[in-house]
Amino acid sequence: MKNEQQSPPALLLLVLPALVIWGCNFAVIKVGVEAVGPFLLAAMRFFIASFPFIFFIARPRLPVGYIVAFGLTFGLGQFFLLFTAIQLGLPSGMASLLLQLQAVFTPLLGWMILRKTLTKPTVLAIAVSFSGLGLIISESSGGAVALIPVLFGIGAALCWAASNMVVSFASVRGYRYAPLSLVVWASAGLPLPFLALAWVSGELEHIAAPDLIVALPAALYLGVIATLVAYQLWVKALSVYTSFAVAPFSLLIPIIGLCVGWLAFGESLSGIEAIGCLLVVAGLLKFARATRLGQSLKPANLKE
Repeated sequence: MKNEQQSPPALLLLVLPALVIWGCNFAVIKVGVEAVGPFLLAAMRFFIASFPFIFFIARPRLPVGYIVAFGLTFGLGQFFLLFTAIQLGLPSGMASLLLQLQAVFTPLLGWMILRKTLTKPTVLAIAVSFSGLGLIISESSGGAVALIPVLFGIGAALCWAASNMVVSFASVRGYRYAPLSLVVWASAGLPLPFLALAWVSGELEHIAAPDLIVALPAALYLGVIATLVAYQLWVKALSVYTSFAVAPFSLLIPIIGLCVGWLAFGESLSGIEAIGCLLVVAGLLKFARATRLGQSLKPANLKE
């Protein structure tokens, strides 16, 4: 039985390692992208996340279409945009923040696609986050090269939210499966598309053995530690405690990401960008509080 009051220290032992891993994720991506480019790094990441694990983990009990849709949104869409944004100059700390916009995009998509009801606290949280996002975009609009990475980061968050809709569809239809098996099997179909993108973009023409050696630790971190280890800890926490107790901890990810980006690369934000980031975080906190109180998303009647 899930019980968020049972043992807070035990909950922290599960979620904090996962959050630190994910918070460092974006700095690791920056190192890997600089070594081999975004598409080859993504191909390496998903190959490592799926092989040889796919031979030991049973296929999720889902129609193939759900697995493909999850792979296209969670994998191909999200990481194509995220890795490219970081290659184009999006600071790793800001990338970690923008990706958390999936928390407000998800209820919007749920409202549009699953016909769920948005309550006033949720709408307010979305408005606050989007006002901060507007400040970040306005500050970045001084040059196209600065704006495009921000838009790509937002697109990555939207793809993550779309993958949440795939999972919601499966849940609504009564499918039950191990979440880790979905990640492993969906990842198995992604190395080839990313390799094709690396070839078309010309990334492969400039890759040498030393570059692969530099990128390999980053790919191992992303494929094994950030995907399998951290995800397993997170799912374990969700299996022991309620999602209302666990989900708000994800707000620590951008804070860790911004700190790591500052320490590792000397990344900094302008005053307006800092205010925008604070508004985004405030909106996410408002959304987390509304969700914790059971106010944020209430199922509406589905039309026939």
